[in-house]
Amino acid sequence: MKLESFWAWMPITNVSLAIREVLKGTLGAGSLAVVMLSTLLAAGMLIQVCVRLCRAERVLFRR
Repeated sequence: MKLESFWAWMPITNVSLAIREVLKGTLGAGSLAVVMLSTLLAAGMLIQVCVRLCRAERVLFRR
């Protein structure tokens, strides 16, 4: 499996493929930018979900 445009946007897979490309010395700046952007977008969306869940009282004060 190579770090191509499709796999570069998959949040977990892209990091492992990027690490492999770094170790081989073949990672380009564009690919690295796509990997970082997609990872930051995924992290931002997951943080928003966590904030919404924590704002709901039924999650915090579950019996």
